Amino acid sequence: MKYYLFDEDYEKQKKPVLNKKRLLKVIVLSTTFVLVTILFALYIANAEFRGWTDKYILGKEMTENTGVIIKTDVDLSDANIYAYDRYIAILSKNNLKIYDASGNEAYNIAVTISNPIVSSNGRYFGLAEKGGNKLYLIADGNIMWQKDLENEIAQIYVNENGYISVSHKTMVKLFNQEGKEITTAYLSSTYALDTKVSNDNRELAIAEVNYSGSIVQSNLRIISIEKAQTDKENAVIYSFKAEPKEIVTGMRFQAGNILMYMLDNRIVKRINDSITEEVKFDSDTMFADVNLEDNLLVIKRKQSGLFSSDAQVEIRQISNGKIKIYDSEVVPKSIKTYQNIIALNCGTEAHFISTGGWLVKKYTASRDIKDIVLCTGLAGIIYKDKIELVNL
Repeated sequence: MKYYLFDEDYEKQKKPVLNKKRLLKVIVLSTTFVLVTILFALYIANAEFRGWTDKYILGKEMTENTGVIIKTDVDLSDANIYAYDRYIAILSKNNLKIYDASGNEAYNIAVTISNPIVSSNGRYFGLAEKGGNKLYLIADGNIMWQKDLENEIAQIYVNENGYISVSHKTMVKLFNQEGKEITTAYLSSTYALDTKVSNDNRELAIAEVNYSGSIVQSNLRIISIEKAQTDKENAVIYSFKAEPKEIVTGMRFQAGNILMYMLDNRIVKRINDSITEEVKFDSDTMFADVNLEDNLLVIKRKQSGLFSSDAQVEIRQISNGKIKIYDSEVVPKSIKTYQNIIALNCGTEAHFISTGGWLVKKYTASRDIKDIVLCTGLAGIIYKDKIELVNL
């Protein structure tokens, strides 16, 4: 049997000691969590609060002349302006000047191009003479290779590995990143509107149109690049005939060699040997695009009619069909897309939106924006007399 002395010291030992610091920490963390949850819900649900937070707390708004201005002596009124990798490129008078995110000239490349057509993907920048025969592949600030082709060039496309498809009047040629010709696909009575090379370098997609009949006919064929090198007659692994009068307006390979194929009235998805319709356009559809990563884009007037004052940006994830919505209070004049960023040119405003449906940056100008170019983490706001950079 144990005996205890019930004195004051024992009573103090018997009672649990309250850790005030720990309790205070728990209270602060719990209160912070509740406040953050409330503010996040308010940010999602209330447009006015979201706009105030974006501007004053998150710093998502900027005005003209508060960003970096590219330092250049090029006359921009007579120049072609592009973006690739993390650079802005200005082509003028057979000279390609390449500028970094600080607005400084990083590279200067001499080229022989007067009527340019370009394609960029990651670090690769393809440049060619439209209607001519000059072709260049540039990476970073270096010419990887250049060629003088025998036939006039109509279009080019470069994939993320530096493979380039080149469209001529009666054929499509494919070159690898070293400039070696891989294969040639011949066109009989059709014209190549677009070409794309899959990111694994295994498939070449050709969107063709036939104008010879009484009704315009668009077709899609996909060629196995491996088979085309040994057995051209059996190299076509998939073909699709669009409805009469439908015109191809764009296409892109997504992960898993899913091909998004956009026509003037709908977007379809090709997986293996099947085609499914993803989106059907209506009279309120203003813009559509399939060039985002794992997403397609449709922009509609929120209210029917040509004079609707706002627009709804619908972003649909290709892999799972989930839809994100961004409401724009201004109707865009034009759009640009790159990777996971959507740029809306709204005249004196530019809205940069993520594929998650969130505003990344809002840029306000004192005059009309001429154009916007996009690359990794950077946008170029183009005016007649300057280019201002926006970090994204």
